[in-house]
Amino acid sequence: MAGTVVNTSEGSKFKPGDEVYCRIEAMRPGAAREYTLAREIELAHKPKNLSWTDAAATPLSALTAWQSIFTQGILEPSAIFGDEEARGRNGKRRILITAAGGSVGGWAVQFAAAAGTGGIVATCQGSKADAVRALGATETIDYRSQTVEDWVQQDPAGREVDAIADCIGGPSMGQLWSALKQGGTFMSISGSPNDVKPENCQKSAAKSEFFVVESLGSDLAKISTLLESGSFKPLVDSVMEFEQFQEAFDKVESRKTNGKVILKVTI
Repeated sequence: MAGTVVNTSEGSKFKPGDEVYCRIEAMRPGAAREYTLAREIELAHKPKNLSWTDAAATPLSALTAWQSIFTQGILEPSAIFGDEEARGRNGKRRILITAAGGSVGGWAVQFAAAAGTGGIVATCQGSKADAVRALGATETIDYRSQTVEDWVQQDPAGREVDAIADCIGGPSMGQLWSALKQGGTFMSISGSPNDVKPENCQKSAAKSEFFVVESLGSDLAKISTLLESGSFKPLVDSVMEFEQFQEAFDKVESRKTNGKVILKVTI
């Protein structure tokens, strides 16, 4: 959600007229309406250089990516903000990011690259490989022509990764175990990695979990500093009028979009 503050509670750090954006918790009413409620802990000031469209497209996917590789993963975000020791540690790590041509995966690649990650392996359609490399991926796998398992088997010692950020889930998630180093970290935003672990897989992970993104304005504020640099940008598929509500949701459900579908609400 992106909008302008109308009213606040006493003592809030936000004030009427502030331009803000956030991800509203899923268990509460959403933002497809003229006025909505957001908790202060969820909010961050909208970067001034960000359009309303790009601001609305950012919070959910960017927060999910950030927490997947940093909060839940092994990469250190302080490397982005000048911590050279953290950058050095990140530089010795390799990460595999699935669905890197999508909204969450694309953000994850950008964040990992900004943090100085030594190796960023990304799965995507072959047609998106150049774009994903431009985001910062060091290696790409065209999942339509090659499985991750086949790719790893070509050079097991050289291609295994320290961490996996799975952004798609589904049956193919099980084969990702073949790419994980012993004692690595495997996080997924779409189901538990343990539920699809092959029976013959002898590897154990230090951490392998399904997680749900938290609506934290503190994380979003850090992301805002990157957006203000002008080097980061969300992926937007289309902008639709409020009257096209059902069409917009049908488009999202089709899973054939190239980025976020934005619903425009005019007061």
